[in-house]
Amino acid sequence: MSIIETNSQNTPTFPSLYVILYLNSLKTNRSLYYHDCLIEWSMLFNRIHLPVYIVSNDDPSILKDIKKRYNSDFIYCSNPANDIFIKKNLYKDKVIYGKKYRTIYTQIELVHNDKIIYTSKRINKNTITSLYLMAVDIKYALFLTKLQKDIDTLGKLC
Repeated sequence: MSIIETNSQNTPTFPSLYVILYLNSLKTNRSLYYHDCLIEWSMLFNRIHLPVYIVSNDDPSILKDIKKRYNSDFIYCSNPANDIFIKKNLYKDKVIYGKKYRTIYTQIELVHNDKIIYTSKRINKNTITSLYLMAVDIKYALFLTKLQKDIDTLGKLC
């Protein structure tokens, strides 16, 4: 897997809280629709410092073009070998009119401390809202914990 970033390595270091979206090729209208749904929320994701990773089986050059076209803060990850999709059980065989096709199912996840706390195969306004509100609750709880530690530290100094 390679990360499409201007100043990154090929091995990602994930923060404690992030969103990850698994998509088929971003050359398809359906995947672009899901991508565009998240783009609409990018200002809110940035406001709470919540990184969004987009994993696609596209070539890195295609993802670099999309990142540039959308001027996106998202982190694009190329996975042309499909190993991540296979591991996540999102790479499936389908039979349509007797013909076998391989397809990649879409999925979005909210990950906190390396544990998936929210997952959905549907991506729409309602699922993104639920995911966002969950992330805000977690960020708020972390803020309160840090604030309490700071207050306790100040209390010991006085």
